[in-house]
Amino acid sequence: MSAVRHQATYNGITFNQVYGGTDPDDPSSLVDAYRESDYRLEVFDDSPVQVRDYSEPRQQQEGTEPNEAFESLRLVRASGRILGSSYADLEDKVYDMRKAFSVAEVRRLSTRALLGTFPDEPIGVLPFKFTRDTAGGTKDLLYYCRPQAGRPSLWVTQKGGLVRPFSFTLAAFDPRAYENDTDDWEEVTLSNITGGNNTVTNAGNAVTYPQIEVDMNGTGAATVTVTNQTTGHSFTLDLSSQSADFWMMCERGEIIRSSDRAARYYLKKFAGKFLANMYLVPGANTITWNDNTGIANVKFHFRSAYA
Repeated sequence: MSAVRHQATYNGITFNQVYGGTDPDDPSSLVDAYRESDYRLEVFDDSPVQVRDYSEPRQQQEGTEPNEAFESLRLVRASGRILGSSYADLEDKVYDMRKAFSVAEVRRLSTRALLGTFPDEPIGVLPFKFTRDTAGGTKDLLYYCRPQAGRPSLWVTQKGGLVRPFSFTLAAFDPRAYENDTDDWEEVTLSNITGGNNTVTNAGNAVTYPQIEVDMNGTGAATVTVTNQTTGHSFTLDLSSQSADFWMMCERGEIIRSSDRAARYYLKKFAGKFLANMYLVPGANTITWNDNTGIANVKFHFRSAYA
């Protein structure tokens, strides 16, 4: 995996700082300050993916499609060496890495959604950011994950000198990698919310779920239908008693008020239409929103996703 040729980060730890120049293949581009003091990531494997089959014998008897499987967990496994310019530098790096890969520490730091900041980041995980090579250059990606085993494995050998081998495994409960080129969420404001077409582009190769922000400037209409014309999926809202700004978290199937995160699930008009169906396929998605009564803006927030 080409991630070992570039820098990567997790919870304050930066790997391969020596490759901070313009070209990791050019020795003159290496950063001298980190030749002997660095976290060297030498093995990176993100291929293990868990698959779950949600079909049961009774469901199959009643006509459920066989082999209805879903990817549910990805393991990110890595190993390398900690290099220290002195024993003190080496030990400091070891303990910094132990702290960064503490499950409790990751949980404490991953409370962005609980603090009320939108769009929501997942709870209990932090982004492992890395770079891979592509035909058109490099692409910055991330997995939302936490340490699987609690702390990294670190080996002390009698003649190890100023080198400490390490290995760790991160568990990503969302198996998709997300684009991190701008280190932020993509935001698309729908230019037509009276029934016309809007284009929202997922630049990745896997489906991604948007978080939809609705800014109100009055009371809405009784029937507001949102449709992804590309997939054919839609859902309908009743905004006849809604005048406060709100968000729709499509993957989690939640509707919450912006000011205090109070649940507003009752805004969904028909139980048979689910928010979880509102995903963006790779490429351009044509979105329609049929009524702008009482609505100032509608924004789609998302990260392009990769399998």
